[in-house]
Amino acid sequence: MKKDKKFRSISNMRECILFLRQENMTYRDLIASIPQPILIHQKKKILYANKLALDTLGVKSLEDIICRSIFDFISVDYNQVLMDRINEVYDDGDLDWHEIEIDRADGNKALVELACQIANISGDEVVITVFKDITARKEIEKSIKENKERFQSLFEYNPDSVFASDSDGRFISVNSASQKLTGYNEEELLKMSFEDLVLEDECKKVWGYYQKALNGEAQSFKCSILNKENQSLDLSVKVFPMKANNELVGVYGIAKDITEEKRMKDKIEYIANHDQLTRLPNRYYIYNYIEELISKAEIKNFSILFIDLDRFKLINDTLGHNTGDIFLQQVAKRLKSSVRKKDIVARLGGDEFIILMEEESKDVIKKVSQRIIDKISYPFMVGGNSIATSASIGISIYPDGGADLEDLLKHADIAMYEAKKRVGGNYKFYNSEIEKRYYNKIELENDLKKAIRNDELFMIYQPQFDLSTEKLTGIEALIRWEHPRKGMISPVEFIPIAEETGLIVPMGKWILRTVCEQNKRWQDAGFDPIRVAVNVSIRQLQEDDFVDSVKEVIEETSLEPEFLEIEITENIMRNVSDLNHKLIALKEIGVTVSIDDFGTGYSSLNIISDLPIDSIKIDKSFIDGLVTKAKKQVLAKTIINMGHNLNFSIIAEGIETREQLSFLRNNSCNIGQGYLFSKPVSAKEVEEYFLN
Repeated sequence: MKKDKKFRSISNMRECILFLRQENMTYRDLIASIPQPILIHQKKKILYANKLALDTLGVKSLEDIICRSIFDFISVDYNQVLMDRINEVYDDGDLDWHEIEIDRADGNKALVELACQIANISGDEVVITVFKDITARKEIEKSIKENKERFQSLFEYNPDSVFASDSDGRFISVNSASQKLTGYNEEELLKMSFEDLVLEDECKKVWGYYQKALNGEAQSFKCSILNKENQSLDLSVKVFPMKANNELVGVYGIAKDITEEKRMKDKIEYIANHDQLTRLPNRYYIYNYIEELISKAEIKNFSILFIDLDRFKLINDTLGHNTGDIFLQQVAKRLKSSVRKKDIVARLGGDEFIILMEEESKDVIKKVSQRIIDKISYPFMVGGNSIATSASIGISIYPDGGADLEDLLKHADIAMYEAKKRVGGNYKFYNSEIEKRYYNKIELENDLKKAIRNDELFMIYQPQFDLSTEKLTGIEALIRWEHPRKGMISPVEFIPIAEETGLIVPMGKWILRTVCEQNKRWQDAGFDPIRVAVNVSIRQLQEDDFVDSVKEVIEETSLEPEFLEIEITENIMRNVSDLNHKLIALKEIGVTVSIDDFGTGYSSLNIISDLPIDSIKIDKSFIDGLVTKAKKQVLAKTIINMGHNLNFSIIAEGIETREQLSFLRNNSCNIGQGYLFSKPVSAKEVEEYFLN
């Protein structure tokens, strides 16, 4: 306590430093106990501050100020003053008090008196600055003079530029703020007019406002000027008629610098009109632009290219959203490079983009569309991943493709879905036939929902055989749909719809239960137990309860898990970090896991080797032409050898000829299925022809 009192009695800075050395204490202990704001700093960098200094500067904590420049808290006009004081201290140790204006952290300004002293603490040469807030005192002093100088202050000390000009626009009076704003001194400005400062392309407009003011009408306008340093400044200007002896003799004006305000407004407007990820114009901007085009009677036509990236959801789901974002940024750059400068590329959201082309022929639109497809089809490299995608483009042309924004977008969207039917990128122009097919698809989607409820779906089964013995080793379950009006609907038509709408999840649960129940019935009927494979989509695997639902079905049907095989497509395998634990959980249950359509995706060998799988199925596209095409033989051999080296069983699908069978058998492929053995058949036919 005695030492604390002794600290508080210190009023002279030299005494502070001397006491610090005598007591062998840290400067932090000392300045924390002195009842005045104190900073310890090098020439610029702040090293420490006591609580009173933090309060004066409007800073909440020491962490908010340490290592910052002391000039961060000094008003710009006083930077040189303070630097001069610090330099003088280094030269002669001067301790005189000087007035400085500071910028508090809360945005307010304050006037302080400060003094500096050099000190050597623990071998480091630092500056100790003591200061005190004199803002309140200055306000009192100002109020004393206020009445005397009120009217002069309105002109001279106005923070905005205040000026008067004659009927020819030449300045006849300017305040100091005008000089500061323009960079010209008073003598120079009095030889100029406001028009001399204004940007050339705005002179006519500004002179028009001046003329109205000279005719007795006050005017408000915005314009841009060049200062003496040739820097552009944005101003908000008000001009009023100036009279002498009841005659209009000139203009009195006030100009406010709104450069920063306009910059912020432009920034806000940019954010409102642009996609933050790709920096392209956004939905809001392009929709407004299109509506503006439609409202212009002189516009003849324009085209909307509605672009959707094929398999983007798979990329996002398997590689993660960060990779997906970088991928979209690269897509945006390729789209920009595919069109002309006058075309507008905008992002609607997700993987949907729009390109607007004004008054172009179909031939030009076709060339641009094909250029986009070609550029997007080239693989993207993101974080070491090679990403393959394609672009589907739907095109509507105003006015034939729609008379308003809603119809144009709807019809471009419909055409895009038609383009999606072709794998590998395509474009389609809207026409009424495409629209008819689109609404048929919508109808099919609604019918599919009913089909799940009304038991219109059923399972058929394709046997799998050991290629060396041609004995039955397994069965693949396949879903079919018999529409009450349209007859049999191909899975190629309804499975993509189920995937797109999420209907695949309840459908997948129904398939799993139906197949397990059927397999158990075969076993209960006395047939030898056999493994049945069920295809599972990525949408099902993404469900949090997928593994639990599989386990639940196995338990409820009393089927031994070893007689259930889960088939997953190769593309699913890209998201190993998210899905691998589910595959491991399936294996722990006792379920067999295989990769379907192997060779059609883009998984790496490293990923394949780390997966808990039992077998890989060679896609039918490799089997077709196997006998006559040498390259397909090489690929098939490579897949078989690789699989064996990784201890996988190899299954070939789509075997239709004895020559294909002979090739696969000679190259040690384990299992096969296809029309050579049997087409998919009903459960009853499986019993009659194979299980017996």
